Order: sequence, then C-alpha cells, then structure tokens
Amino acid sequence: MYVGSDVHKKNSNYTMVDGQGTEAEKGRFPTTCEGLDEFASELPEGAKVAIEASTSGIFVYEYLDERGIEVHLAHPVYVKPFAK
Repeated sequence: MYVGSDVHKKNSNYTMVDGQGTEAEKGRFPTTCEGLDEFASELPEGAKVAIEASTSGIFVYEYLDERGIEVHLAHPVYVKPFAK
C-alpha cells in the first residue's frame, strides 16, 4: 500500500492507493503526536508513506520514521505532476 500525505501545520490529508494505483482510502488527521499515532496505527503493515519536504513534513517524517514506518520525503516540484 502506498500513502501520499499533504502535511500542514494543523491538519494533514492523506490518500492511500494499492499497487495498481487504485484509491483505497482518503482521510485527514491532526498534525500532532496524538494524530500521528492514530494515523500510524491505521496504516497497513509494510505501507510506504511519501510526504512533502517542508517544515511540518520533516516533523512528520521523523515521528513516523522513529516508529518504524517507511517514509520518503518528496520535493513538491517533482510530485506535482503526479498529483494531477
């Protein structure tokens, strides 16, 4: 499962897709330790998460990485074409 998250200061959005690119789930969570714990607990085992390389994104990256989740920082300029 692949997860893309648009991280913001207060709340973050995510979309989960399977290996064929079919959307499986969309959601939102508070960008807090508690919100990230809940988000992380609902991720399928082996999920790969991509987040925007930003100030808030780095916090989320470090938080999830410390909990053993595979996280990748993505430069917004290079991700934008895929989002369309």
